[in-house]
Amino acid sequence: MDKKVFSCLAVLFLFGSLLVSASFAESYRYVAQWGSRGTGNGQFNPMVGIAVTGSNVYVVDTGNNRIQVFDLTGRYVRQWGGAGSGAGQFDHPTDVAVGPSGVYVTDDGNARVQQFTFNGVYVREWRVPGAASIAADTFGNVYVSAGAYVFKFTAGGHPTATRWGGTGTRDGQFAASPVLAVDRSGNVYASDTGNNRIQKFSRTGEHLLTIRPKGENQFDHPYGIAVDASNNVFVADGDNKRIQKHSPSGDVIKWGEAGSGAGQFGTPLRVAVDSSGNVYVVDSGTNQRVQKFRKTD
Repeated sequence: MDKKVFSCLAVLFLFGSLLVSASFAESYRYVAQWGSRGTGNGQFNPMVGIAVTGSNVYVVDTGNNRIQVFDLTGRYVRQWGGAGSGAGQFDHPTDVAVGPSGVYVTDDGNARVQQFTFNGVYVREWRVPGAASIAADTFGNVYVSAGAYVFKFTAGGHPTATRWGGTGTRDGQFAASPVLAVDRSGNVYASDTGNNRIQKFSRTGEHLLTIRPKGENQFDHPYGIAVDASNNVFVADGDNKRIQKHSPSGDVIKWGEAGSGAGQFGTPLRVAVDSSGNVYVVDSGTNQRVQKFRKTD
């Protein structure tokens, strides 16, 4: 091949690669952030879970034993909780979920799940030793991970006969308590952090698929997980300091790097998506903030 032709092809290939990389990097742009380390309104010490409704963002402020609520722009709205074992109090809350019947919080230190109204009024509680993560679907089901198992409850906290899991590396097993999410069809997604994979299950616990990318998209301790209305799966790829988006067709978009600047992460620990497709990331570790991103196309 002529050297000039080869050189032109090489330049075109490089330019095309750069365009692809740029399009991936610009698929979601930084919009806003809020939070810092502390005990005041809008501060966290540290933060863990997150859930989003049509108008509010609920954040689990674990060290301060409270739930903080913000609007979708990050403006502080309200909080509830406080250290203790009474109704509405917490001892190391670890996750939050929003369903048609209200807000659910895993209260790990008190070995229970608490249910509240959307404004933070206590409704009920039920015992779940080791409660770690929680998800609520639109069909009246609540899923809680504890140990290496997932337990299914009604919206009112009544246990069902459905549970699955166990410690291991096979399909349907987990390295530890997985972080949970649900899609609009009621399927359950579990972030199996220690096994560096995401598993998808039916409402009855049947294993449906595993997401375990290789190469440059390989997970390094995936923590939080969220699913949007189009069944795109968002993963807080913790030790890689990035967010990954996996489409149902297998396309992958990722963004982020280590740091404290806009769009950078200390430890991306949890992720949530609103009805407009905006992505909210619990940027824990050294940063203690929520970052919001918007799709650019």
